[in-house]
Amino acid sequence: MARTSIAAIIEQIEEQQVKREIERYKDEIEGFRRWHSEESRCRIIANIRCLNRMGVSKIDLSFCFLENARLENANLEDSDLGGANLRGANLNKANLQFVWLGKSVLSNATLAAADLGQQKSFPFSTSLFTSTAKWSTNELLFVDGRSGSFNQVKTLPAIRFSLTECEKSSNLNR
Repeated sequence: MARTSIAAIIEQIEEQQVKREIERYKDEIEGFRRWHSEESRCRIIANIRCLNRMGVSKIDLSFCFLENARLENANLEDSDLGGANLRGANLNKANLQFVWLGKSVLSNATLAAADLGQQKSFPFSTSLFTSTAKWSTNELLFVDGRSGSFNQVKTLPAIRFSLTECEKSSNLNR
């Protein structure tokens, strides 16, 4: 009987340690939110990988600097990427089901074989206009928020978001 209770106590202590470790990784991401540096990007990516190894996919990455981030095979299911800078990010084979991408920057991001799942509509925006995209397993439906026009694109083995004419013509220093 004593062994059972000792084993239960040990298991409870280990669970508490795991929860503290998860919170530590999330707190570190919070500490680097809105920083625009190579160090912040590297630290955030490392924390994403650690959280994924611990089975955590729902991560608040809103307004994080992830430009040119290598996030292939990352599990970001149900994460918040709203306002994140994902310009040039490699999201090949990433799990992006139920991800919030409102106001995120996806210029030149690569999503080859990314799991987009059966998604709901997401508000997209560059720094200059808002758009909405509906992602499904076989097509990408893009709605330009300025004109309301619909453009349907069949999903290819690699979807690559490129700079819009609006971004190219602006003199934004990022």
